[in-house]
Parts: sequence; structure tokens; C-alpha cells
Amino acid sequence: MKTFSFLTHILKNIFILIAICLATSCNAETTSNSPDIVKEKLLDLTMKSINVVIASPAIQNLPFKVTKDCEYSILNDIRFCNAVQVSDSYEIASSTIDTACLSICEATKNTADGACDATRKTCNTGCDALKESLNGCYDACDAVRKTCKTGCFGDNKCENTCDNISKDCKNGCDKSFPYKSCNNSCDSVSSSCKSGSQDTYNKCASGCNYLKVKGGYELKLSSITGAGAVSVTKVHNMTVSLKDENLWTISLDLKIPSITANVVYDIYQQPIPAIKGNLPVHVPTINGSVIGTLQRFCSGNKEDKKPGYYLHLDNITIKVPSNIFDSSASLNYLKTLGIDTSYLESGINDLYNAFVLYANGELSKMLTNELNNVLETTKIMDSRCAKEGRRAQ
Repeated sequence: MKTFSFLTHILKNIFILIAICLATSCNAETTSNSPDIVKEKLLDLTMKSINVVIASPAIQNLPFKVTKDCEYSILNDIRFCNAVQVSDSYEIASSTIDTACLSICEATKNTADGACDATRKTCNTGCDALKESLNGCYDACDAVRKTCKTGCFGDNKCENTCDNISKDCKNGCDKSFPYKSCNNSCDSVSSSCKSGSQDTYNKCASGCNYLKVKGGYELKLSSITGAGAVSVTKVHNMTVSLKDENLWTISLDLKIPSITANVVYDIYQQPIPAIKGNLPVHVPTINGSVIGTLQRFCSGNKEDKKPGYYLHLDNITIKVPSNIFDSSASLNYLKTLGIDTSYLESGINDLYNAFVLYANGELSKMLTNELNNVLETTKIMDSRCAKEGRRAQ
């Protein structure tokens, strides 16, 4: 099994070397003495060589795991399992007051109002006895007036006197049998009683809080597809080292035409049922940059490499666009359901930061190491220097 793996590794490297040879005309040695022409050719061959390496089965089909317990991924289909996920829960005050609390306050008020009405009824029963006596007194006064007017024989002055006698009589009745004041007193007592019950209700209701609505979310990046189409679009900024004339730093520009990020979501907010699903977000054009080192090995070098130029990648930075997880349409839909999306927007931002951290951390490190494993034996261009320390022609 080990022999088979070793042979597979050898065959992959042979395939890469053949592909690079075809792409770069086998790194033919330049016949010009112009440093600019050498530099221009070297940069062009560097771009062609690394793109051949990236497109090779050794890189495209390289199996790796984002986490130990995750399924295997390849560059064009990266499976994240639970490595990039965020979750949160929250409580927010709603516009709905606690009706159960209000019901208790209302019941207390109704009981108190009932007691007030019962008190007034009892009070009015006592007043009704006065009313009967008062009516009897009034009847007696009316009888006196009638008898008085019988002796007046139509004399107005006499009749007026009779009316005044009746009026004074009834005033005396009111004093003797104070029904009106008794009745007013009962109403006043009842009114004061109910005013007290209303105050009690107001104090009770003011203690009833608005209902708290609980919600939360879980967002998880399940996979990203399309990263295998990455390629180097430009090699530039070739700068010789001040300490070693055989070393140059270079910059490389990367481009991924498009990727699709698949986000699994679980969103809930009372009383709305939980919303679960998978949201694919298509992102066109992702750029990146690489800092690398070109090293020239002359004949007789200590590393026993074939004379030529070799590339080593120092760092890969992926410029992840901020809208990679943007889905305005989905957020607007959630708003129509009454979900507070401000918390969800914060979660999307956290998910973005988690992915950027992984992309420019573990993923960048893994890709850099694997590319360097192939580039270590991949000669970019021949060098005609006879020994270490001499400049290429």
C-alpha cells in the first residue's frame, strides 16, 4: 500500500513536470543578455508554472479535512461541518402587554365595584323608608292646602296664603324625613368606593409588564464550491534581496471567478414557528494576493537542485468580499414575518468574520504548504550561472 502511494506521488509529480514543460516550452534558456527580457520571461513563466500546479490533480484532488471529525474536502468543494458557525439568543419587549396580569387586576376591580354597589343598595334601602314617610307628610300638607282653599271662595290672596302654608309644611317634611340627602349620601359613598377601586386597578395594571419575546438563530457555513477555479492572473513587484542576489520577493494576484457559499440556518422568534433551511449565496469574483520568493540555484548548489529558478510561497491572503453572506431578499422576507432582523444581521457579520479567519488561517496555511510541496521540485526557468553567487545571464 505504501509502495502504491509512493508511486502515485511520483506519477503526479511527473504529470506536473510534463504539463509545466508544455506550458513554458520546457523553460527554454534565454539567449538574450538583457536583464529586462530575462525578468519579463521569468515572471511570465512563474505565472504559467504555478497555474499548472494549481490545476494539477495533485492540488485539485488533494483530500483534506477542515476539522478532525469532518468529512473529506477537496479544493473545489470544501466541507466545513461545524467549523464555521455562530449562534445567539435574545429577548425583546413586545408591544403586547401581559393580559394574564391585567385580567387579575380587572377581576380585583370588579369585585371591589360589586361591594360598592352592594353598600349603596343597602344604604338606599334605609332611604326608601324615609321616602315613604316623606310622601305621607307631603300628602298631609296637600290636604291642608286643599282644606284651606275651600274657605277662600276664589280669593287669590287667600289661595296664595294656602299655597305658602303647604310649602312651609313640605319644607318641614324634608327636614323631618331627609330622603334626598340620604340618597345623595348613598351615591356619594358608592362613588368614593368605586374611585378607590379604580385607583387600586391603576396601580395593579402599572405593574403589568409588556411581554418578552424570545428569539434566536444558528447560522452555519456548510460548504463552499468553486474555489478550485482559482488562478494567478499577474506576477509583479520582483525585488532582489539586499542580502542575497539569488533571492527575489514577488507579488502574485489571485482570482476565483465565482464561488457558491451554502449557509444552513435555523431561526426562531415567538410565536413564529422555527424557520430552517439551506441558503446558497452566489458570489462572483473573489480576489487574493500572494507574497512569494523566487530563488536561483546555480550548479553545484548545496541543496543539490537542478540549476534554475524555483518559487516558494510565503503567504496567501484571500480578500473575502463583505457581501459573501448577503441576502437582502431573505432578510426582507423575515421582516414581513415580524422577526427582528437586527440580531440576525449581527449574526451574519459574525459568520463572515469566522469565515475570513478560517480562509486566511487554516485554509491559507494548508494551501500554501501543499503548493510548496510541489513547487519545491518544480523548476520555473533554467539558470546559466555556473556556481553560487553569479548573476544569471
